[in-house]
Amino acid sequence: MIIREGDTDYSFFVLLKRVVAIVKNNPKEVTITRLKAGAIFGKIAYTAKRTRTTSVIADGDVIALKIDTKNIDELKPAIPTKLKDRLIEILVNRLETMNEQATR
Repeated sequence: MIIREGDTDYSFFVLLKRVVAIVKNNPKEVTITRLKAGAIFGKIAYTAKRTRTTSVIADGDVIALKIDTKNIDELKPAIPTKLKDRLIEILVNRLETMNEQATR
């Protein structure tokens, strides 16, 4: 398990190799989606400073780059702002895709 739902950790990840499952416990474990290499996950905890909203489970051996946000927040203010803007854009696109799938 890479991320556990309910944990407090504001880092996020870039999936470099293989696949992960995004899982919600509500009350039983439900797989929401699977992400492939190139995907970013853990964004909500970073952008909203909330506990983890889902778990992320590796499907076999994965390689993921963990971005420690403590280091990002120490950079010039424009850099974290641009990063958060991009992550919010990714979240909005994902939400739009989920809404389209739900209405089919």
